[in-house]
Amino acid sequence: MPTRKGPDGRRAHLVPVGGRPARRPGAREAAPSSPPGGAPPRRLWAGRPFPVRVVNAARGVWLAYRTEPNLRFHVFAATAALALAHVTATGGWRLAYLLASVSLVLAAELANTAVERAVDLASRQQPDPVARAAKDVAAGVVLVATVHALAAGWLVFVEPVGPVGLLRLVLGYSTAHPVPAAFLGALVALTGAVGLLAGKGQG
Repeated sequence: MPTRKGPDGRRAHLVPVGGRPARRPGAREAAPSSPPGGAPPRRLWAGRPFPVRVVNAARGVWLAYRTEPNLRFHVFAATAALALAHVTATGGWRLAYLLASVSLVLAAELANTAVERAVDLASRQQPDPVARAAKDVAAGVVLVATVHALAAGWLVFVEPVGPVGLLRLVLGYSTAHPVPAAFLGALVALTGAVGLLAGKGQG
């Protein structure tokens, strides 16, 4: 690199017009410096094996089930709806529609729980109109999904045979198949009992 003497007698390197000094042959170029603030934060689940992620997700579902009474009620209602689908021999697109509606409600409730936790953390549980609006909108998602599920239940169970016909189907199944009917009833009751016990343990 060319040099010249300055006013003080010291030699100074000349910088080309481009503003970047020329490299010496064989010299390595310096690595670019890190952006201000350091490296970006690493994701929480980055690099974790897939089974570990599944376990973490299942733990999140169980946490929401223990702490949210609305989710426990929706699980109870979903169990009752699926038991009724078995009793009425619901299949085909009606069963698929019912399963999709149930899954939508549960997913909306889980998302609502996540939003509530994040808002509480960000606002430190202090009164804030923006935080309240976020919670209200998230709860509105659950409300829309629940209304849709109720409409789906009506279309799947009541619309084909009517309320009286549905009652006859349930009574007829209980008479013709007492053991499976008792098992389904016990399963629904067990789901409700687990929900109550989980709520008491959390309280």
